[in-house]
Amino acid sequence: MAGVVVSGDSLAVSARSQGTATVTVTASDRGGLSASQNFPVTVAGVAGGDATVTITAADGGGLSAEQQVEVTVENRAPVAVGSVPDAEVLLDAGGTVDVSEYFSDPDGDPLSYEAGTSDSEVATASVSLAEVTVAGVAVGTVTVTVTAKDAGELTAEQRFGVVVDSAKPTTVSRATRPPPRSTRREW
Repeated sequence: MAGVVVSGDSLAVSARSQGTATVTVTASDRGGLSASQNFPVTVAGVAGGDATVTITAADGGGLSAEQQVEVTVENRAPVAVGSVPDAEVLLDAGGTVDVSEYFSDPDGDPLSYEAGTSDSEVATASVSLAEVTVAGVAVGTVTVTVTAKDAGELTAEQRFGVVVDSAKPTTVSRATRPPPRSTRREW
């Protein structure tokens, strides 16, 4: 609780959690009569860090006083948005997906990305900005883990499966039916 005197009136400021503070203005006359009024004040953080908020009280006679309150806005971690779809790549080839649409930061912080696979002998993953490239090394299946990181080193992860398949020759004859459609995304 902090107080400031304004020509016989006092101003008290108290803080509550969740970014809301209550400002209590108490006016007293020389005879000992007083009245108080509470005013809620909401402080909305736009980025993580510390800030000083100045609250000013003024009366009708032009007198005023200020009270400063220290506010700390915590950095919030990025979040996964939806899920990266599973994919199929060809052996000795690769595919790329822009993962920026699959992550968000509630503070608007820029994100950097890292990626790896569950088995580098089947596929490798590399990152350039927000593009993850998966390269097929051997026939098999891997899980790709993508990590988004904000400036405060807070992270979020997404995982998706990748099937590495050999190049298949395509022949069409009247006796063959087309293969069933896969739910995997081919890059």
